[in-house]
Amino acid sequence: MRSGGETVKGVSVMSDNKKQSPLFKLGSFHFTLNGASLDAFTRDYEFKWSEENRKGNTPTYQAAGKWSEKIELKGVVFTAINGNGLKVVDEVVTLAKKMKPVSLTQSSGTIYGKFVILSINEERSSFFQTGEFLKQSYSLKLGRCDG
Repeated sequence: MRSGGETVKGVSVMSDNKKQSPLFKLGSFHFTLNGASLDAFTRDYEFKWSEENRKGNTPTYQAAGKWSEKIELKGVVFTAINGNGLKVVDEVVTLAKKMKPVSLTQSSGTIYGKFVILSINEERSSFFQTGEFLKQSYSLKLGRCDG
């Protein structure tokens, strides 16, 4: 198997209800320059090969299936800066719970295709005495489903 990656840094996230042109769109969810920070966009491809060993020779390979594509989006929400920090992750969770493929597009015109949200990881840190937190990190894992 072979895989590769692509990373784009310094993008921010916000939901549909803000009036800015999105840099990326995942279904109804918009990633923009203002809002919560989206630190990385990583894309991996996997190519499926079956390896056959040959006596006295190098192995031979045969295609064993179609390639797969996965995208991971990582970001941070600082609740003191972006008061709706909790809403950002909640909106993506709501989108994921619909269990339907959504389109991923970029403002440059790139259409990545249809993806499902495979998982969402959320971490809260930098707590105050009140129990509120300052920092919320998250990552979304997407799997291409229209290949």
